[in-house]
Amino acid sequence: MLQVLVVALGGAVGSVVRFSLGRALAGPTTSFPWTTLLINILGCGLLGLFFGFIQTRAFSTTLQAFVSVGLLGGFTTFSLFGYETMTLWQAGRAAAAFGYVAAAVAAGLLAVWSGHRLGALA
Repeated sequence: MLQVLVVALGGAVGSVVRFSLGRALAGPTTSFPWTTLLINILGCGLLGLFFGFIQTRAFSTTLQAFVSVGLLGGFTTFSLFGYETMTLWQAGRAAAAFGYVAAAVAAGLLAVWSGHRLGALA
């Protein structure tokens, strides 16, 4: 039960941070969801950094759940990513939809890998 509460708290914090950062980064309305893409890449990098960092250290499973599932799970916006991809597709912008998916997956994987490498060095 404690882990459920910890994950819920982390999710609440992550969601508020994501909302605040999204508002801070929001510029003029564009036809491409740059803010969501950047936040998802940042979330992937932070997750990789966290898991790389704890790989050689003792961290409780409760703390791991707070950071990975709660905080960073609330911070990233994969469901919004799916919706924005669908919207691009439905607007007849198939190339932008595919580009968005490719950029999010490639950059997200690179961010996780880079963060993991940096975390392991810390």
